[in-house]
Amino acid sequence: MSAAAKRLDFFDMLKGLAIFLVVAGHVLSMCIRDIDRTFLLKMVGEIHMPLFFFISGYFTFKISGSDNRVSFPSLGSRFRQLIVPGTVTALLWMVYFPHSGLESPFEMTWEGMWLQPFKCGYWFTFVLFEIIVLYRFTVGVSGRHVRPVVMLTVSTVVWALLSAATFFESVAESEPARLLSLSLVASFYPAFMAGAFARMSGDRFFGFCNRGDVFTVSLTGSAFLIYLLAYRWEFTYLHESIFVIAQPLLHVALAIVAVALVKPWAERAYSATATPIDRRFASLWSYLGRQSLAIYLLHYFFLFPLSPLQEPLRQMSLGFVPSLTVAVTVASLVIAVTLLFNLVISRSYLLSWLLAGRFNVVKS
Repeated sequence: MSAAAKRLDFFDMLKGLAIFLVVAGHVLSMCIRDIDRTFLLKMVGEIHMPLFFFISGYFTFKISGSDNRVSFPSLGSRFRQLIVPGTVTALLWMVYFPHSGLESPFEMTWEGMWLQPFKCGYWFTFVLFEIIVLYRFTVGVSGRHVRPVVMLTVSTVVWALLSAATFFESVAESEPARLLSLSLVASFYPAFMAGAFARMSGDRFFGFCNRGDVFTVSLTGSAFLIYLLAYRWEFTYLHESIFVIAQPLLHVALAIVAVALVKPWAERAYSATATPIDRRFASLWSYLGRQSLAIYLLHYFFLFPLSPLQEPLRQMSLGFVPSLTVAVTVASLVIAVTLLFNLVISRSYLLSWLLAGRFNVVKS
């Protein structure tokens, strides 16, 4: 198998792991609910979305022509892929939610859909599109040539302006800022740009991730930063700017750890000497990764209440292992049903686009 194919499998596997964490997190936060202080939920909440933005940034960065120019992403196709299905499924979910028996950490109202940052839970598609728009602006201001220092300077200025805006309550709480989910754009723009810079650096990035000292620093740094951000009320003596800086550092460290762990796994699993079981297991995660947008858009409809588990988990002090067991088991069931539904609608071009984000499916 070619190096390019292995790399594709690696990113698909990484997306598969990330989307599984998304569903597992929603099992804890919506199916069981009222156990928000469990460490597993806090850890999962800090891990999965930065990986999606990093991978999106990696694949958005492209070079075209012989003059080493950075390509502009097609905003039209990204709008059709992200905003249209994101809006349709969010509106359907808002209507269906009162009949689901679930509790939600999001505001499940018309105002929550448009004037709250989390968009009834569908914020990712909106925020990713906005970041792609900002990326196009960043590339344009940088001159469209591969000049890492210039692009890094421009992207740092863009992130600083976004972060500064969130410091002013009059700006952060304004209707335009809430409509655009400005705080989330500021949080994940660095992770997206980190992916673009990783693609720009080529194999040097993967070589950097393979270094033992880099992995050690990234892993220990991730653990500390997750604790810092998840339990920030324990660090009242720190200025808010420390948390703002800590977030992009965490996202970069998580990307390095993920690459260092999953890329060698993918290479072994798809090598000529891999066992059939290893290859099937890796293929499962790759498949989830290729269906990650559809799973994200559809899985809310297949969550179900698990309120009776609240008290048993509390009696076990919200332990990591029992919480993980419940989250993994239920998430597996929810994803299986989601994939089955996705298979059913795949026969329809219109439904595949509006509900699963596949606007480029060939019509039968």
